Amino acid sequence: MPRWHGLNHFDEALSVSYTDGQKFEDLSKVVVFACHDTLLPVEKEGYLLLCCLCAYIEFDLYTVFELHMMHMLAAGWEALTTFNTLMQKFSEKTKNTKKNWNFPKNHTCAHAFNDIEVKGVTCNFSTKPNEKMHGPLKEKYQRHMNFKNVADQILDIDHLELVSEFIHCRITDYDMYISNEEIIGNDDTEQEDFFHVKLGSKTKHLLTLEAVEQRSITDKAFI
Repeated sequence: MPRWHGLNHFDEALSVSYTDGQKFEDLSKVVVFACHDTLLPVEKEGYLLLCCLCAYIEFDLYTVFELHMMHMLAAGWEALTTFNTLMQKFSEKTKNTKKNWNFPKNHTCAHAFNDIEVKGVTCNFSTKPNEKMHGPLKEKYQRHMNFKNVADQILDIDHLELVSEFIHCRITDYDMYISNEEIIGNDDTEQEDFFHVKLGSKTKHLLTLEAVEQRSITDKAFI
C-alpha cells in the first residue's frame, strides 16, 4: 500500500463515528487495498463498486493538487469521465436497490474542474480546511454562550483564548529563563576573561559606497 502522508489509521470501520470528510477520504483509500482480493470479478456488483471506488480516488487525487497545469486538468477530466461511466454502469446494475445517486455531493464532481479553472486550486474554496474547527466551535456554542449573536460571541471567545495562550507562553518563557539563571548561578566552572577584543572594521573613518567606488576606480579588483 502506498505511504500517504498524514493518512489516518483505523482499527475498525463500520462502528466508528467520523468527524470530518478527511477520515472518509482516507478510509476510501484503505478499503481498496483491503478488498481487492475479496471482491473478485465473479462478484459482478461488488467488483464494479470497487472499480468505481478506484476511479473516484484517482479523480479525487487530481482535485486536491496545489498546482495545476493544462495537461493535469485534461487528465483530471479524463479521470472524471471514467468515474462517471463506471457509476452509470453500477447504477444500472443496482436498480433493484432503489438507491438514488442524484445527490448534491455526487453532482459537485461534474463541476470540479470548471471551478478549479475559475477559482483556482480547491484549497482556496474547499470547506475541508475548516472541518477540523467543527469540534471546538461545537464546544464553544454549547458551553460558553447563550445561543444568541453567535458570531460575535465566538469571536469574543476566540479573543480570550488567544490572550490566554499569549499569557501562558510568556509565563512559560519566564519559567525557562529563571531555570536557566539558576543553572548558570550554580555553575562552578571558572570563567575565562578576554581583554582587548574589538569587533568591527579596521577603518577608522566612515565611508559611503560612492566614496569607495571613486577610490577604487583604478583598483583591478573592483573592475
